[in-house]
Amino acid sequence: MRCWADRLKMELEGFGFKLFAQEGYRLPMLTSVTLPDWVDDAKTRSRLLNEYNIEVGAGLGWLKGKVWRVGLMGETCKLRYIHCLIGALREILS
Repeated sequence: MRCWADRLKMELEGFGFKLFAQEGYRLPMLTSVTLPDWVDDAKTRSRLLNEYNIEVGAGLGWLKGKVWRVGLMGETCKLRYIHCLIGALREILS
């Protein structure tokens, strides 16, 4: 799983997302990232869900609109799901 988590982090950083959790506190099954200023949180997550059937967790409390929580667990812990997310983001954010 670690290798897929590292791949997900690398791909998200390629879009300008920044890892939120400090080194040493990161989990391979949950990646939290800070959104680039130019990404509309609600609109992008809504499109991911409605057009691609991909659900990404929003930030909570003071992190609302600033952070995403991307799970990589169980059935979704596969390279093809990372490719689906990244492909959808390419289309939405281009």
